[in-house]
Amino acid sequence: MSLAGRRQNSDVGPRLIRSESGAQLELPVAPSRVIVFLGLGAALPWLLTFLVGSIAIPALSPPSLRREAILGAIAVNLLFLILHILAVMGVWLAFYKLRGAEVVEITPQRFTVRRSALGVSVPMKLRRSAQDVVMVLDTSASPGKGAHPRLEVRAGRSAVRFGAGLSAEQAQEARNLIEAEFTSTEPERVTSSN
Repeated sequence: MSLAGRRQNSDVGPRLIRSESGAQLELPVAPSRVIVFLGLGAALPWLLTFLVGSIAIPALSPPSLRREAILGAIAVNLLFLILHILAVMGVWLAFYKLRGAEVVEITPQRFTVRRSALGVSVPMKLRRSAQDVVMVLDTSASPGKGAHPRLEVRAGRSAVRFGAGLSAEQAQEARNLIEAEFTSTEPERVTSSN
């Protein structure tokens, strides 16, 4: 199934889609003007400036200094490599907040929250167990202007939080859908061979 684009109307609640392999729950993404501004207003210009500079400086340098200019451009980019990686992540996050998708996948083996934007998907996976628990989180405990995850699934010692784009009523509806899916699909027992 396609994770092509974000559902535009955040007033629409979670939508469950069943298939042979399991179920998918499509959730709205929480908007954030600050993240979009930082990603597109700061990170994208940073990357473009370094890209243009890395090409223009060696191209405009005299032929006798071209080798040094190329090595200098490589050295500067390596020096700022961590900032470049953070900038790419910021641009991805901005597009995720604008047009991304958050999809919960439930199979007998795994519980996966998949966040997708620009054709790149970031999965967070939990192995299913008999003690799987889904909880609605109390967002009043962490006040602030930003959206907070509304749901948490615990499986053993691991947990994943998601659903920041949901209202309190939608979070309860999503919790009920996930609980129903947990009870209808018994987790497969995974045996490990030593």
